[in-house]
Amino acid sequence: MKRPVLCVVLLAALAVSLAAQKSITRFAVVDMERVTRAFTGQDAAAALEEKKAAIQTELLRLGEELKELEAQFAQTQEEGKHSGIKTIEKSVQAKKQEIQVYYRKALAELEQEKASLALTSEQLTRLSTILRSVAQNEGFSMVLSKQEGSGILWYSPEVDITARVIEWMRTGGRRR
Repeated sequence: MKRPVLCVVLLAALAVSLAAQKSITRFAVVDMERVTRAFTGQDAAAALEEKKAAIQTELLRLGEELKELEAQFAQTQEEGKHSGIKTIEKSVQAKKQEIQVYYRKALAELEQEKASLALTSEQLTRLSTILRSVAQNEGFSMVLSKQEGSGILWYSPEVDITARVIEWMRTGGRRR
């Protein structure tokens, strides 16, 4: 007699446990940068990083040249050599202009290459479908992006409480 009761109690506990597990909201995280690199290719992303480093190096080199010219200009002023001041001043202005032009051109190239690394709308649609499928198959209620400020990538409608919040606001916090 005790065994059937014990079995019923254990089955009831198992049923409650399974129901509780089903109602637990499970979150998943996706590193979208890694996903994007996987879709667009590691080589292109690595090439972009190399180009960024090369541009930074060139900007530093140009900045050092500008500092040298400015130091020559200051020294020429201190020595009172009025004949060389105009020449060096023109060189300083030309170097500043060169840096600005190089910076704008390099930035435009980087933006163009970065845009080519972005996922196409077709890839984004496919990714969205895959996110939903993986999340649902593995029992997740919500998928968040690992990148800061990116937010929610997918969520189950079961975790959306918008309608209940609106209802509570309309009723002053009282349930109907």
